[in-house]
Amino acid sequence: GPRRAAPEAGPRPNAGAFGSGARARTSTPTSDAGPRARTGPHQPAPDAGQRTAGEPGSEAVTSRGRSRTGGVRGASMYDPRMIALETLGAVQRGEALDDLLAADGVRKLVPKRRAFVRKLTTQAVRRLNQLDAIIDSHGELPPSRTLRDLLRLGAAQLILLEIPEYAAISTTLALAQSSGLGGYKGLVNKRLKAISEQSVAHTEGLSDMSNVVPKWFLEELAPIADAAALDGVARAMLAEPPIDLTLRLNQSDWQAASAAWWAARLNGTLIAGETVRLPVGVRGDLEKMPGFAEGEWWVQDLAASMAVRAMDSAMPLRCARVADLCSAPGGKTLQMLARGARVSCIDRSAIRLERLQQNLDRCAAGALGEVETVVKGDGAVWALAQARAGEVYDAVLIDAPCSGSGLVRRHPACVLAPRKDIDMRRLFRSQLELLHAAAQLVRPGGIVVYATCSLLPAEGERAVERFLHELLEPPSEEADGSWSKGKPPPLPEMERVPVCEEDVPPELRAAINAEGELRMLPGMGAEYGGMDGFFVSRLRRLS
Repeated sequence: GPRRAAPEAGPRPNAGAFGSGARARTSTPTSDAGPRARTGPHQPAPDAGQRTAGEPGSEAVTSRGRSRTGGVRGASMYDPRMIALETLGAVQRGEALDDLLAADGVRKLVPKRRAFVRKLTTQAVRRLNQLDAIIDSHGELPPSRTLRDLLRLGAAQLILLEIPEYAAISTTLALAQSSGLGGYKGLVNKRLKAISEQSVAHTEGLSDMSNVVPKWFLEELAPIADAAALDGVARAMLAEPPIDLTLRLNQSDWQAASAAWWAARLNGTLIAGETVRLPVGVRGDLEKMPGFAEGEWWVQDLAASMAVRAMDSAMPLRCARVADLCSAPGGKTLQMLARGARVSCIDRSAIRLERLQQNLDRCAAGALGEVETVVKGDGAVWALAQARAGEVYDAVLIDAPCSGSGLVRRHPACVLAPRKDIDMRRLFRSQLELLHAAAQLVRPGGIVVYATCSLLPAEGERAVERFLHELLEPPSEEADGSWSKGKPPPLPEMERVPVCEEDVPPELRAAINAEGELRMLPGMGAEYGGMDGFFVSRLRRLS
């Protein structure tokens, strides 16, 4: 690699403290042992947003002066670069970029500034690793996260947005001053000028995909992705993804002409028979699009839709009784209702259940199936209670809580740093408990579909392997309380039901792995816009 320059001299630290159509019934099971966090796709980077002891001016921007949505209070709240700086920090603390860009601080900007903030922050987040490589090629930095974020935004303006050198550097210096890092202005000026002088070489280096994806994540993907697939993941991480809509076309009147008609009406492209993909860049108010109010479609990525399609190909869902153990916000529930299933919806998050109910109110009325119940509670606890009460289900869907690492196209910050070991152990435990409980609830001969929006094999292939072939250590009562007396009941005999080519549309056949599971990678189908990372496995209860 390039020879590193000696560390640039920064100021001496200051002294001081820098330190169906009807609304479904909702109930709460008495067996709910407490909240199970359904972890979303975001996680904070280590020490994200925290100041290093001795950092000059670190008192100027603190958590007390920052809104929950990353905006800055006071006179600087309408400064687009200050908003971009706060947004970049908030993303690294685990907040969703889309939510931050929809916050009041951004929405109240004039359109030109709002577009600038969106473009600058989006590019900086997607190319964070590459920007760091550019910055570090010119020497080391003092250990300040905010200083690094300043330089990331300055470098992004020079290299990615091609803003003239004077404008990019002068505005970054002003931002350093207003954010309490005025003592580092000399360092910032020198570093950005060095980057600008080599802007041609740095721009050419952006085509190298090897430093887009963090090293830890590449190592995790190695068992399931070859070099070409890893390159596809990197390219997907850099590109803005399109929005996919799943059509509510009941199987009784399913016709390719109907799907094609809706695709044309929505100005989209029909892929995989049931999904309309909107053009890249279409955002705005989807509620004004044709068919929204009538519940003719809902937002759902192509990869996510394959869990229910895999279930339906293993066992027709018409009149089947299905338990959806992690149902909110409801895309897969709506798919099963469209196919005629009788669905029980369980989710532990009250906020997510509100979204589920809104989707049911809008889309369930015209479906063939019906909602039996909507339950706020732990899916594993509920399933075991139902099994002990003698309830029997034909199928169980587990859209398990996971790291969300498959959503790198939409939320690239989700893989900037690995999750803490304790968090991952909790997720692994939750995934195994859900599998164990589903096996108790489904009838002999019935189908369990396990799915995650994760690219980590530990949450996909290895989770199923552990479930089928390893003993499940009983969790402590303090950890969750899901198992009575801290000991799980005997595990029924289960087997995989391999997915074959006839079970999936041609666009997804490359996703079938050696075990007959679906391992969808973000780089797959790049010619028509790609897809999210997703894992789907089908299991059958034998006894």
